[in-house]
Amino acid sequence: MDNLARGAVAVAALLLLGLPAPGSAQSGAPPALGWESAGTCYEVFVRSFYDSDGDGVGDLRGLIRKLDYLNDGDPASTGDLGVDCVWLMPIAASPSY
Repeated sequence: MDNLARGAVAVAALLLLGLPAPGSAQSGAPPALGWESAGTCYEVFVRSFYDSDGDGVGDLRGLIRKLDYLNDGDPASTGDLGVDCVWLMPIAASPSY
């Protein structure tokens, strides 16, 4: 596994570790809303989000460095955006870049 793939796996693992499990349905009661229904997703275009190595292009290492900015895991904190999930835009060659 190359470094880019390891970074993507690390980002996915870190994001999933902080997410609560969706509520389970009780007999006759509607299911409780989980993060996927009531949460906030933050869409990230990695190329322009944060550049970790100074080459002018955002990268996965930059995204990893800024995870606490997105959600530091403390519900009482006001120093983060409080997002529940991160949606990564495709990381692939494109005719526009």
